[in-house]
Amino acid sequence: MKITKTTHILFIALITVIVFSNSLKNDFAWDDQFLIKDNPHIKNWRYLPRMFMGQLYEGDGLGSNFYRPLQLVSLAVDYHIWKLNPFGYHLTSLLLHIFNSGLAYLIVYAVAMSPGIAFFTALFFSIAPAISGITFYTPARSDLLMALFVFLSLLSFLKYRRDNRKPYYLASILFFILSLLSKEAAIMLPLLLLLIRPRFKYLAPYLAISAIYIGLRLTLLNFSK
Repeated sequence: MKITKTTHILFIALITVIVFSNSLKNDFAWDDQFLIKDNPHIKNWRYLPRMFMGQLYEGDGLGSNFYRPLQLVSLAVDYHIWKLNPFGYHLTSLLLHIFNSGLAYLIVYAVAMSPGIAFFTALFFSIAPAISGITFYTPARSDLLMALFVFLSLLSFLKYRRDNRKPYYLASILFFILSLLSKEAAIMLPLLLLLIRPRFKYLAPYLAISAIYIGLRLTLLNFSK
């Protein structure tokens, strides 16, 4: 039987479910109290603009300088499906991790062109001990979302380099913006693109977006003042 990319990804997904299925039994913990249980912003869509204008813990009246609106949006979607049932929130995090592991496989395959290297790299990524805390801990949703959009941006850029189709390039830029709205560490994406050795003109939009983002975080979106 021929082993395809789909077979590899499905096997990785199965192993990930087996390893992390216990997370579905977890209750809320720590920052879940502030981000979910006591946060009115995720419980009513009229607060959607505030999610993009305020800091992460604003809904519960706490201070921070974290700007992660897509994390709040994802928690709001969970709330409107699951209310305060922690199972649903952990399920979303697990599904995001499974999807990210599949993207990791596709990225490594696109670079190395070796299904074996792609399989073992993505499998290690999917079950690495450092990932367990992110998958089990609901407030770490920002890491999962950032990884999702960073991986999608990288994969789109690789497809653009291979097929020279501009929609892939535009999609890559859009995913970069979404990654910045998920977690601040996504600002490192242009450095990852350097490993692909693109021409500077291809990096220019990413650098411009990074500069705009840094400028906004130092001014309008600086919540430490």
